Amino acid sequence: MTNATLPLDEGAGAAHGVADSVRIAGSRIRASLAGAFEGESLARRVIAAIPYTVLLLFMQYATERWKISGSVGARAWAGIFHSELLIVAFIFFGPFLIGFLRRHYLTVFFLFYAVCVLDFMAWFTIDRPVHFEDLLRGSEMVKDYAEFIGQLGRVLLVKFAILILAPVVIWLFTRWSTRVRLDRRVSPVMPAAFFGLTLAYVASLPLVYDARYFGHNSLVRVGSEAVYQSRLENATPDPATVQKMFGVPAPTSARPSAGATASKKKNVIVFIIETGMAAYYPDLPSRLARNGDVDIASGALSSAEHYTTYPESDRAIFSILVGQYPPLMTAWNKKPNYDHSLARALKAEGYSTYLVSTGPLDFHDDITMMRNVGFDDLMQVSRVKKAFEVKNGEVVWDRSKLYAADLELFDSATKVIRQHATQGSSPYLLVLAPQSSHAPFEAPPGSSASMDNHAELVRANAEWQYKLVDGLIKDLRATNELSNTMIAVTGDHGVRSVYETNQLFADPQLLHSISFHVPFWILNPGSNAPSNPTWATSHIDVTPTILDLLGVSYAPSAYHGRSMLHPVDRTVFFFGGEFVSPNGFKHDGRFYMENRLRHISLSRSDFDFGSSKSGDQPVPGQLSPQVVEQTLATIQSYLLH
Repeated sequence: MTNATLPLDEGAGAAHGVADSVRIAGSRIRASLAGAFEGESLARRVIAAIPYTVLLLFMQYATERWKISGSVGARAWAGIFHSELLIVAFIFFGPFLIGFLRRHYLTVFFLFYAVCVLDFMAWFTIDRPVHFEDLLRGSEMVKDYAEFIGQLGRVLLVKFAILILAPVVIWLFTRWSTRVRLDRRVSPVMPAAFFGLTLAYVASLPLVYDARYFGHNSLVRVGSEAVYQSRLENATPDPATVQKMFGVPAPTSARPSAGATASKKKNVIVFIIETGMAAYYPDLPSRLARNGDVDIASGALSSAEHYTTYPESDRAIFSILVGQYPPLMTAWNKKPNYDHSLARALKAEGYSTYLVSTGPLDFHDDITMMRNVGFDDLMQVSRVKKAFEVKNGEVVWDRSKLYAADLELFDSATKVIRQHATQGSSPYLLVLAPQSSHAPFEAPPGSSASMDNHAELVRANAEWQYKLVDGLIKDLRATNELSNTMIAVTGDHGVRSVYETNQLFADPQLLHSISFHVPFWILNPGSNAPSNPTWATSHIDVTPTILDLLGVSYAPSAYHGRSMLHPVDRTVFFFGGEFVSPNGFKHDGRFYMENRLRHISLSRSDFDFGSSKSGDQPVPGQLSPQVVEQTLATIQSYLLH
């Protein structure tokens, strides 16, 4: 009997212990609520919260915020306003329920406020919610491109300053309110006022609630993007699906012979135009033919519909030189090596490899990427340093001095050409990346283009870039190397922001050809002209196309791109990246885009969404919104691994 009753006694004791714990916890909660809602305690929190709330609303609901939200009408504005206050209400109520928040009330409110400030800055500079990587990128922009800060506008800069300094002012205000016992003065009326406002806030929710209600909130928006990014990183895309997107490469038998020794030893020059927009760059072979260089124009390959993968120089150049879409993860450019890059593939064939740039290779640590891509010799033009000036204590890039740097780049290229011509040494790959045509645009030497007309400035810069190509051709002809040299000419990307040009760029919430459509030609003197592609080509196609033209054997599976010498059925992708909110692709002759932040999926027959050429159609055009979303999620997940 004793053994039978012992467990029951232990169980009863345990039950009493649980009951006691519940009673104690209940007593503590009641005491906490009683103290938290006591007039003076409540007043103290309201006094601290009011300045934050006022500044938050000033920040989120300035004139620009309405434009960004894409909302019109009082009801839409009220919904955004109501949603933003949701987190304020949570933080306000939190101290009544959670002891930690009560002890660190101002700290929590400050952290929330800081995230909102960062989100505000991200929206006004790159038109999307803030990412944690933006802190590093922002510091780089301020350090290396201070002139872009000036492009933001004085009023917006003043707002930034107010928002950043606000916590100090609020801290001083709360110290002052404690000193003068402001909380005691207002405490008699505070509970009634507080509960009245709370009731009004809750009662108004059904009037403003819709499917996008929570998405309007700053923290929800930032958090949802972080969760979405995590989902993509942890997903495992189906390899067969991804390869189908890239398209089936032409069979080996259809490619030029790998034994074509004369062709195989051709020198290769890749000339990458900074911010080269196809609409402003006339057909280069036609121009050469008019100038008497018919022998060069006759062997040219031209793609009238060529696109960058990503509207940012380092990732775009990566796609050109590696034949892949750029990785989307942080520190992507520090990958140890790319065995199948153009530089490494040609080094295996006995080529020397050079890269000459007037851009700062230390920006984004691009010098590491270029070394990993496989260049033997990285040459940064010394005159670039003269373009940096210190004005009012800030380092400013004077882009008008980059034209002199371009001429030094040309001199460096000439030395490589003449050295290999006179010494009869190995063939070479020479990549040239001049920077002078980068926005904000300047007028080249001798140009009469108006500084107030951005289209004129872009055309003037196009002529300047063409003159550099003319100079290369002249030097190759003078050294009898022209027929033994292949020259690829393309643009890295187009314009991406109203801060680069408010005359040519349209809407960062939509995709436009002005950001992605770039010129592309391969001048191949002494060779029979191939058929020009009539399908969309991409920077990922450049490396396999050059290798095909040289007769160099390669593994097609190593590249996301396909040779332009053979038609391919595939999907071509466009990533908005740091500058443009949506992503998109071209499939079966039709363009698709998705802007997750604005809940927009559109389809049209041309690239310029939002233009008057032809009306945007909500998906489906051919593909459903779910297919568009899944297609973009699959490729992004693949590029995050």
